[in-house]
Amino acid sequence: MKPILSLAALFLVTPLAETIAYDLQGGETLLRTFEAHATYERSGIEIEVDGEELPDVEAPDLTMDSLERVVVRDEIGEAEGGQPTDFRRTFEELVQETSYESEDEEAEFVSGSDLEGITVRFLWDDEDETYYAELTDEDDDVDADTLEWLTADMDLAGFLPEGEVEEGESWDIDARPYLSLMWPSGLVGWYDTENEEGPSEFGIEQDRLIVENLEGEGTVTFQGVEEEEGLRLALLWVELEVSTEASGSPRDGLEVEVEMERAIEGTIRWDLTHGHLYDADLETDSEWSRTEVFPIEDEDGAEHEVRQTESQEGTIRYIASVERE
Repeated sequence: MKPILSLAALFLVTPLAETIAYDLQGGETLLRTFEAHATYERSGIEIEVDGEELPDVEAPDLTMDSLERVVVRDEIGEAEGGQPTDFRRTFEELVQETSYESEDEEAEFVSGSDLEGITVRFLWDDEDETYYAELTDEDDDVDADTLEWLTADMDLAGFLPEGEVEEGESWDIDARPYLSLMWPSGLVGWYDTENEEGPSEFGIEQDRLIVENLEGEGTVTFQGVEEEEGLRLALLWVELEVSTEASGSPRDGLEVEVEMERAIEGTIRWDLTHGHLYDADLETDSEWSRTEVFPIEDEDGAEHEVRQTESQEGTIRYIASVERE
């Protein structure tokens, strides 16, 4: 009898393994909402002339506050093994609201995207193991380059484990999953809708370089399962550090370099009942700098190189949710 009792006790204390993965079916419709609320303060300004730093440069106070909101509706046409292979995504809402405040000036900007109101079809390619996007209406004015930089994943699937995991188990991730928070559904072509006719070539180039140069590493820990409204939700704790940079020239005589570092932590809740993201809430500490390099002439006509760097520090809160329709 003793071996039987021992086995029973072992069974009672052994953690149950969970498979945290897609389990979507054709015919389902999901409304996805992503928000990013960022606040920044200027932390410093450095100016160099011909390689020599100017002393006692004071940085005027500057604060920035922004809210980005992305809402899409995904209609699943076909799925295989729980993963969507053919679905339509309608961009219901794409808006960024940004305000700046300094000692003697205030400014507000609203950015949008030409994709708002557009429906895009995502098709899975088994051979390339990736999704390709195409327009459902040929008359929609969206160029092929924009479609190429869209991403299908808005379930934060890059944070998921491979295979079964037990409560308390952790796994490593690289920087790539962060892109689904930083740019939900990819590079949608944000631009100032009040002052511009469309995204600038320089802005597009900078965003793509930031994606390509992203580096970092982190861990995800499975913290167990909780029940809410009849659903079983897997709790995933994320800790991730990333960095990236971009450089280019928006016009003759001006070179721009951008660097950023971010530390992200927070919780993702995965709907085990239906096999997709339920919600997420993550906080980010962010440092950002922009360097401009340009020539100037002094009163004698001699040319000098100026290198001016502005630094900012702040936080970003990412909130995501998925509703079944």
